[in-house]
Amino acid sequence: MDLTWIPALVWGAVAAAGQLGPASSAPDLPTGPPPTVPYAFAEHPTFGGGDWRLVRPGEVSGHPFTETPGEFVVYDDVVVNGYGTEGGFVVQLFDGRPHLEHEQGELCHYRLLATPDRGEVAYLQNDGSLVELYADGSLGTRPVELPGGPCGAADPVALRGPKLYVDAPATPPSVIAGPNHPTRLRGFADLADVSARGLLVGRLSDDRRCSGLLRPRHGVRWRTCTDRLAAFSPDGHHVLGTLPGPEPRGVVVHRTRTGRVVASWPDAPRQRITQVEWEDAGHLLLVVWQRGAGWSLVRLGVDGRAEYAVPPVRTGAEFSPFRLQLS
Repeated sequence: MDLTWIPALVWGAVAAAGQLGPASSAPDLPTGPPPTVPYAFAEHPTFGGGDWRLVRPGEVSGHPFTETPGEFVVYDDVVVNGYGTEGGFVVQLFDGRPHLEHEQGELCHYRLLATPDRGEVAYLQNDGSLVELYADGSLGTRPVELPGGPCGAADPVALRGPKLYVDAPATPPSVIAGPNHPTRLRGFADLADVSARGLLVGRLSDDRRCSGLLRPRHGVRWRTCTDRLAAFSPDGHHVLGTLPGPEPRGVVVHRTRTGRVVASWPDAPRQRITQVEWEDAGHLLLVVWQRGAGWSLVRLGVDGRAEYAVPPVRTGAEFSPFRLQLS
């Protein structure tokens, strides 16, 4: 696959960023620098397949993925990719060539977890143990006691130090510290994310139409009933919220301390948002499709400014040609 269109982004130049307003549309955005984190691109994406390649910062072309990227995290010389199959979840660990170093399949938990600094990726095995993959390619395994049993209703949500947070429709949100019994997290119907300092966001149990930020043992600090809180920024200073729908209809960024909205990418006609991830502590990356423009990666700053990280491309397919790594 030819990625020679990437130099057109002007690697060393940064166009003046535009302030996003209610009347803004993707074709009006300036172009900024390319993503500062790796991403996946397919010139010819298909349902469940395509010619996917990994594009790292500063690269014109990238390594091909041997399987369609699902949930993935990239280090200097290590790539962790998790994807779903009819037989279960599959996790692959590649070196930088890429060469398959480790693979585990038929897993009953369809989820990779990444720590806020992306220094560690983890997944659950069918016996209930937690496998931790580190940036140097090493592996570690430790037992955890999941509510509902190893392949029961509980799904992993976040890993913060030794604590594993889990949730599921039939199981209340819980925190597991090592092999100890799960401790129920009260106040939530569904848990979305946990900051490095232990703050929690999710859908509230007292009003399931609303999301809130909760400080353990101190109750709900603030709530929002217009968007669904989804993920803390890596430094924990901001929270991503999405306008609910089958896919995110729009994006807002809240200040963690107050709940104030500081940035937004509004819902718009003839627009799709298929993925949103934190690029760094100050920016989000959005995979956006707009009729008449095509697919693009949009960078939204916590200061409210928006720009293209990759300007629109046309693939001739309805499937997104971009995949972002976990944040």
